[in-house]
This record gives sequence, structure tokens and C-alpha cells, in this order.
Amino acid sequence: MKVIFKKDVKGQGKKGEIKEVSDGYGQNFLINKGFAIPATQANVNSLQKETEMKRLEKNLLVSEMNELKKKLEKDSLSFTTKTGAGDKMFGQISVKQIKSELNNKGYEIDKKNILLDHPIMSLGIHIVDIELHKEVIAKLKVNVSKGKWKNEYKNNAKWYSSRTMCTWINVFFKESFTKKYRIFK
Repeated sequence: MKVIFKKDVKGQGKKGEIKEVSDGYGQNFLINKGFAIPATQANVNSLQKETEMKRLEKNLLVSEMNELKKKLEKDSLSFTTKTGAGDKMFGQISVKQIKSELNNKGYEIDKKNILLDHPIMSLGIHIVDIELHKEVIAKLKVNVSKGKWKNEYKNNAKWYSSRTMCTWINVFFKESFTKKYRIFK
């Protein structure tokens, strides 16, 4: 007896497969439990139409994702961050920040689809992969630049000579050493 599987059955067949099984197993178990239907000419034609429709829908979805890929690859994201000595960033650019910036630009992309191995922790242009479909992966440019921010202490800083600083350091360490080991003069 030939049957068309409606669901995956472990060790027997996958959904949409046409397979020959014994009459008793097919009638009493597979068809009775709803795992399969008899492979008549009408059911086979129905299966072929269904698979053709799924293939067309998939092709349509892939073509839409390719258009979105082209838009994303033309576009880029820019982030400005605070930096310290040697242009080292304070913090990092994460998937969550990339997702929110994409939402601000009008792209609805789930954060699971943003493929970032580790957060961005350096200045410059970085390429981030975005999985739009299993077959379509877009490469988005993310530009991280140094932000312009006021250093509150720069204008108010008092500069001391190296001799004064050495004296203060010696006093500090001497006091902390004497307190720690209870050395009295």
C-alpha cells in the first residue's frame, strides 16, 4: 500500500513523502492516527500542487529578502562613543543597540538575526552580518566614531610638578603602610 505522509514519522518517512508500507500498518496505524493518507491519484496531484505553492512562496520570500539585503547594504549605522586615552572606548556596541538603531531607520529585524560574535569594542568601520533568510545574509556597515564631549576636569585641572606628586605619593603610601602594619613613630 502506498501512502503520503502528512507528518514526520521517525524511522518511516517525512512529511510530503510517498512511500510503500504494509497494508495493516498503513490502514491501522498511519491512516487511523492521521500520520498519512492513501496515495490515490487525486491525493498525489494535491501534494504536487501544494509543494509547487510552497516552492513559489519560498522563491517570493527570498526575492523580497534580496531586495531588503540591497537596501541594508547601501545603508550604514553610525555610533558615537566616549573614548579615553589612546582612543579606547568606554563601553561597547551591542546587538541590542544595533537593533534599536535599525528600528529607528525603519527596518524590522529581530535581534536573533543580527549575527555578531562579540560586541564591538573599537573605533572604526565594522561589518555586521544580518540573516534575513537561511539563504540571504546581508552585510551592514557599522561606523563607530569618537564622540565630542566636554571633559569637565580638563579646564579645572591643576598641574603639579613631578616633585610635588612624588611627595604626595610617598606620604600616601607611608600613611597606608603605617596604618596597615601598626607602625608608630
